[in-house]
Amino acid sequence: PLLPVSTSVFKDDEGHDWDEIMARFISKRRFNRILRMVKRYSRKKYNLNKDNCTDFGLVVAAIAGIKIRDTKGTWPLGGGNNPADAGQSVREGKIEYLDSDLLFVYPPPEGKEP
Repeated sequence: PLLPVSTSVFKDDEGHDWDEIMARFISKRRFNRILRMVKRYSRKKYNLNKDNCTDFGLVVAAIAGIKIRDTKGTWPLGGGNNPADAGQSVREGKIEYLDSDLLFVYPPPEGKEP
């Protein structure tokens, strides 16, 4: 939090013991929009408060037609979108589908079986 800005880096996180998945089929047009967005984010400065990993995921989700509500939290000297609040919102089903395509979420939101 003392130095919230740094160079952006995309990393492989396959070493983690956990996965959260939200997936849906998308059109080639949306896929290409996501690829263009990834290139733009690779040149952006990382900012813990306004351009962090959760912000990246929320932009990708929006392009895919998914909106997640209540993703913001606070921390010492700042605040913004963060993985804990975003993940909890997904678990609680605070998701809006911006079109009628099917969505796959694993693990499923609390109280909803796959």
